[in-house]
Amino acid sequence: MLSAAAGYVSGNIGWRALALAAAVGLDVAVFLFAFKVLTAKDLPWKAFLPGATFAAVGWEVLHLIGGAYLSHILKGMSQVYGMFAIVLGALAWIFLQARVVVYAAEINVVRRERLWPRSLKTEPSTDPVPSDPSGRDEGARPTSRTPS
Repeated sequence: MLSAAAGYVSGNIGWRALALAAAVGLDVAVFLFAFKVLTAKDLPWKAFLPGATFAAVGWEVLHLIGGAYLSHILKGMSQVYGMFAIVLGALAWIFLQARVVVYAAEINVVRRERLWPRSLKTEPSTDPVPSDPSGRDEGARPTSRTPS
């Protein structure tokens, strides 16, 4: 709500910056509360602060970019095309916002559980078993039936 107010404040850049900072601060509080309530473990509030800050800043950035893009696109459209654009734009915006919130939750988990650094590629295997072009694994024992 405050970010929408920041968009309507015209002229003075100081008031716009103040409204945007207030919007980010309120968003941080909302995401802190949401992460605290939705987490199964009882963790301290500061454990959620990095993710809540990332989510709040991402929320506002997507809001500002989405609003500017939508107003630019809808200038020359008819009402029918404009309505389709708003629906598709809203779906894309919801998708991007959901990704931001999931990334924010992942930031909290990675920091809390110290899950860094992790390699994106796994190390190659150092097994001495050579690969056989025929598809037969030479390291495996042959199966044979012996009469009993």
